[in-house]
Amino acid sequence: MPADWLKIKQARPDITDYLIHWTRGIYGTGHRISPLEILMSIIECGFLRPSFAPRNRVTVGGRDNTIKGTQPAVCFTEQPLDSFIKSCDTLSNRYHPYAVAVRKDRIFEYGGRPVTYGDENLLNRLPDEYKYLWVHYQPIPSAGIGGYPLDWTHEREWRALAVKYSYGTLGVWPEEGIPLLLPPQISGNSKPIWYLPWIIVREKSEVDSVRQYIGTFEPYSGSNEILKLYFTLLPKVPIVPLDEVETHMNAQDLRWCRLDTLPMEELDASITARFIRMGWRELKQG
Repeated sequence: MPADWLKIKQARPDITDYLIHWTRGIYGTGHRISPLEILMSIIECGFLRPSFAPRNRVTVGGRDNTIKGTQPAVCFTEQPLDSFIKSCDTLSNRYHPYAVAVRKDRIFEYGGRPVTYGDENLLNRLPDEYKYLWVHYQPIPSAGIGGYPLDWTHEREWRALAVKYSYGTLGVWPEEGIPLLLPPQISGNSKPIWYLPWIIVREKSEVDSVRQYIGTFEPYSGSNEILKLYFTLLPKVPIVPLDEVETHMNAQDLRWCRLDTLPMEELDASITARFIRMGWRELKQG
């Protein structure tokens, strides 16, 4: 008989084993860098760079950072695919349909944790090393914020610091960023199980663009064994187009609502057929 946590997970489509790190566009020197371009750069470097997530507004004491304390972090959302799509549709200026998704247990192994929602009294009581996990929560409407509550609990946010992490014989990952190839799952004497990240894009045509882009990468020649393994496995990375997910969701196929239950064999079949038509067999076989 399955444990209670498994019964709940099977019964509730809002529960997921994955975390999503969404990307957004930024303005470079004289031009805007799109969310898809940001996603491509993340794939190419192989890690997520932490930040303090500064807001546009500047206070008397300087720029108002979203992440408090002295340590920058990487943010994730614990939303299943259908909720992520609804967030993008509802607040298109804030959420963009381009993202990297990782397994929740692997980011936990690395050191990531769910955030703590609370008021500023809670923030002031937290030790500096944990303030990065605080998110402002004020559910009571306040005149100071236009009469609205301050509530981002729908993001179900997690955060992780970039830390030095030992991969055993493969060496130590530096503090530069959080690796997309997170610590493997190890059970007993069996070989470690490595989980590639999932790549999320808006539409099917962009899957082809990402695959083609990955196919242009030169073989990794550096000394970092984790990056070497990442780039070796990268051609097999699963890429999910949200327009196809929505098509199946609209047909009431609930398997497509979560990465946990996504029928990759069906998605891969359509992608493989398209590769063959375009003469890209070698990318699929890589």
